[in-house]
Amino acid sequence: MAPTLDCTTHPQQCWSSNGQSNQRQAEPPSRMSGNPTVVDDVLEKILNNDPDTTEVNLNNIENISQDTLIRFAEALRLNTHVRFFSLANTHADDQVAFAIAKMLRENSNITNLNIESNFITGKGILALVQALPRNSTLTEMRFHNQRHICGSQVEMEIVKLLRENTTLIKLGYQFDLAGPRISMTTILTRNQDLQRQRRMQEGQHP
Repeated sequence: MAPTLDCTTHPQQCWSSNGQSNQRQAEPPSRMSGNPTVVDDVLEKILNNDPDTTEVNLNNIENISQDTLIRFAEALRLNTHVRFFSLANTHADDQVAFAIAKMLRENSNITNLNIESNFITGKGILALVQALPRNSTLTEMRFHNQRHICGSQVEMEIVKLLRENTTLIKLGYQFDLAGPRISMTTILTRNQDLQRQRRMQEGQHP
């Protein structure tokens, strides 16, 4: 199975995990206010480490404040049950990214993070990536379609930092430079091979 490097092999399109394509500049969500999540209730469940709360979906909630998003990130630092954290199209900025980066250094349960279609700059993206060499749980991170362009220096730094991570197998970001794009594909292939080896070893030694 080939590694998933979203939005890289097809410069004009982003390829989602189900094989469907989306334009690089995402169209406004059709259910802009259709997210049924009750923010305060979910935040309380996270703080109480509710074992039934394994997914937090804040996507497309227009009126959620940056402070609230930061509170979610802080609450997740010690949570042991949430595995999916998604806050796409919530106007998240660098301060939110910094809080999530701090959370990723301490949380050992989250496997999927989606922060695409926000207002995070290259500085915020780098903060997130800098947390990953210390994180051995996250397998998928999506951060493409930000209002701000990362730029070549940030792209090269992303690849440099992720060489130290061995668990990420899916990255949702469109590299503009061919060099970092090719290098990232190599890294994800390596990580996928390592995970396959781990599964085989676990099967041989229950």
